[in-house]
Amino acid sequence: VSVAPNGHVYDARLVEVLYTLDQQGVSIEAVMLFTTPLSHLGFLGINPSRGDEQHIGVSLKMSKSVNSFRYTGWRYLTLEMMANGLMWTLSEQVPVESNEYIQLVTATFDDLGFRPLARHLSSLKDVTYKVRAVDCQTVGVDFYKLLTHHGRHIVPQIKVSLVTAADMKASDIQSKLQAFLTEEPVEVRVEALLQSCLSAPPAEVSLNPYADVVWTACSEPLQLVSAEVISPPGYGKQLLMDLSALSDDNSNSRLKGSTFIISLPPAGDLWAYGPATFQHYDKHDGQIFSMRFFIIIATVSLLITSLLYFLFKRHCKNSQGKTSAHSQRELLLLPAMTPKNICTMAALLPLVLPLCIRIF
Repeated sequence: VSVAPNGHVYDARLVEVLYTLDQQGVSIEAVMLFTTPLSHLGFLGINPSRGDEQHIGVSLKMSKSVNSFRYTGWRYLTLEMMANGLMWTLSEQVPVESNEYIQLVTATFDDLGFRPLARHLSSLKDVTYKVRAVDCQTVGVDFYKLLTHHGRHIVPQIKVSLVTAADMKASDIQSKLQAFLTEEPVEVRVEALLQSCLSAPPAEVSLNPYADVVWTACSEPLQLVSAEVISPPGYGKQLLMDLSALSDDNSNSRLKGSTFIISLPPAGDLWAYGPATFQHYDKHDGQIFSMRFFIIIATVSLLITSLLYFLFKRHCKNSQGKTSAHSQRELLLLPAMTPKNICTMAALLPLVLPLCIRIF
């Protein structure tokens, strides 16, 4: 656990770690925005449902375990803004236990590096902690928005072009494609474009160099087919790896038999900004005040009421023999300060105070 000095957001040590991770090819697999109870409110038995009344932090899950920076096997970097500075933690597991979360937002990415966060931290060299301006809520949400803005994912639907033997049926093409894809279930939709290699491919179709040579040579009856491959959520990266391996296999070493050549679309059509998957977990049960809160309020109100009764009775006793109008009014109030009335006041305070807190 390390903390930025003097309440600062910027920490040169953290920036160095981020740039080093980026140079080592380590990426961010998931960004987790979490909220936990504020310590002082939790002690009082108050559990607000609003995020701006909870402690907020961000955990980053690495694409692989890292053995450096005096630590071994760590895979999580957690950032939390504290009054004394930005606290960052390197750990093997998520540092906050699941039963401590109130809310947990998890976004996964296929391509997200550490460089954007390192540059952002470097721009905050003079920024220090300030309640409601630079605190755990504002900094945590700022980091989360920055990372989700720069993260990318593989589109779940990849449209490939295939040069196949002219007599190959759509069902055979589907079966052959699915046989080489590691993730299941994968949906494949096939659409015929050209039934003969005597015609030039449509302008919108992108063939790799090997497929273009085979189609142009037209040494055997060929057909041009478009196949849309749809992967389950979160498996786009694995799907692209499988299709890329088939597309690069120009010798057809894994596709023996009839001609079957895959061409991927341009890289710009394969990526999209935003998370690959998104999950929001909220375990707040709607109960703001726990039994601890009512016990504390009842105890405090009873003590205060008892103290007031003691002081009032003592004052009235010292005022006996005086005949002023002020002391007579005090003596008239004394009968109302009975044990029964004290208990009633102590019981009403815990009911009235939560209502006042919610209003104000």
